[in-house]
This record gives sequence, structure tokens and C-alpha cells, in this order.
Amino acid sequence: MTTSHEHRTSSEPRQNDIHRVTLSHITQCSPTFLPGQWLDVHVPFIPQAGGFTITSAPTNALSPSPELNGCGYLELAIQNSPSNPPAAWLWQPAEAILGTELQVRVGGRFVWPPPDIDLGDVTNVVMVAGGVGINPLLSILSSLPSNSPLKVHLLYTTRLPTPSSPLTSILFLSRLQSLTPSPLSIFSLYLTSSSVLDSTTDDPSPTPNPTKHDPPLAGINIHTRRLQPSDLLFALGHTQQERARTLCYVCGPKQMTNDVVQVLSGAEGMVPERVLCERWW
Repeated sequence: MTTSHEHRTSSEPRQNDIHRVTLSHITQCSPTFLPGQWLDVHVPFIPQAGGFTITSAPTNALSPSPELNGCGYLELAIQNSPSNPPAAWLWQPAEAILGTELQVRVGGRFVWPPPDIDLGDVTNVVMVAGGVGINPLLSILSSLPSNSPLKVHLLYTTRLPTPSSPLTSILFLSRLQSLTPSPLSIFSLYLTSSSVLDSTTDDPSPTPNPTKHDPPLAGINIHTRRLQPSDLLFALGHTQQERARTLCYVCGPKQMTNDVVQVLSGAEGMVPERVLCERWW
């Protein structure tokens, strides 16, 4: 039996207010949120809310958009999941649901900036995403100023639909490529046959090799293998002084998240409280 989003996240903080929004344009609504949070989305005739991560930046909800009659917007990433009633409702033909009024509420503690950490003590931010775990990190990255003094290292591991699929089939890849908070930022993409952390130096599983079909992507280091502990340790920095000023965000499948958090938290010089993760499963 599938556990509902509201049951899985019952211990997570939520705002008190439920807002009214309209698909394709927003009327009388400017919900505030922090990068990394999600929405409880109540759709018509379905009692349980769906939980969907906000992939846009908070400024998009407040800034007028000419395409939306001068309103702001919230962008959600929603998988086609027939067994998830709210998601299935939202995957109906566009003409059947556009203009429908929904009710939404902001929730989640996996946010930027972190409430209990002084960003003045942070110089290095490590973000690790597996598959759809990129969604909250996209919102965070979109919120960082282009002249940010932070060094940001994004490690994104994902699977292609087929071994010969083009890189353009990767969710949000082109947008991620354009998000460079500072010249010190590093974007490493790991194309694999699974999303787990590989503890070995050689990955025996078959991996895709799309690069022979795709032009090089500027600013992206592409690896056709699994993410390894050595990749994580490199991103943390080489000295204890660097790691003491490092902040980590991890979001992905359960096993991957647990493994990555264990490596990052246990690294010499790291403060476990500075390894933040989203446990959405």
C-alpha cells in the first residue's frame, strides 16, 4: 500500500495558511517560500494532498511575468505517476484542467539558507542530487546571486531513458548549465545505470555513453560511471579548514541519500550538522 505524502511528511513543518492558486496563472495569491521547500497540492475531488517540490526561485512567485498577465508563478516538477491520485489528476490533458482553482500550502525544512547556520562561516557548498532529487537543489541554485562568493560543487547522478538517449533528455540540464553562482562553481554529471553510491573504484555495471552522440557541454564534467566516495571527498575540500566551512545538501533515492550522508558526515574535518538531507520517500 502506498503511503500518502501527508502521512510521510506529518512531522515536517508547514505554514498555517492554505493558498488558492489557479493553473497557468495566479490570482490573488503570492505564497512565500524558501528555496528547497515543497507544496501540499489539493486538487478537486481528491481528499489527500499531493506533495511536489518547487523548482522555481521565490522571486518568481513575486515578480510579474508578461506571459502570465503580470502575475508571478510557482513551478513544480511532477512525475507521471498513475498510482498517485493528485499527480495523475495533474497529468490530465492540459485543456481539461487549465483554469482550475487549487489549494496549496508550503512545507519542508530542507531550505536555503539553513536556519541554524551562519552563512558568514560558509565558503563551500556541496550539493548532491540523485534523479528527481535535483528538484529542490534547482530552486536553491536559482536563488543564489550570479556574483555569489561561494564555491558551489553540484554532483548530479542520473539515468538516461536509454543508453543512446541524448543529454538533452536529462531533466533541467540546460537550465542547470546556465546557473553558475560564481566562477568557482563546479558541475559534475554522473550518467549511470543506477542511482546508488558506488564504493568501489571500478563500476562493473553497464553505463550509457551518450557523449558520442552529443556535443560537449560547456561547464559540465561528464562521467559515465557511478558517483564514488572519492568524488564526495574531493568536493568537500582537501583541508580540515576548508571542510569546517563547508555546507552540504543531499537529495535522492533512499539508499543513495543514506550512503552519501554517511560519507560526508564521517569525513575528517566535517561537522555532521552541516550535512543536510531531504528524506521524502
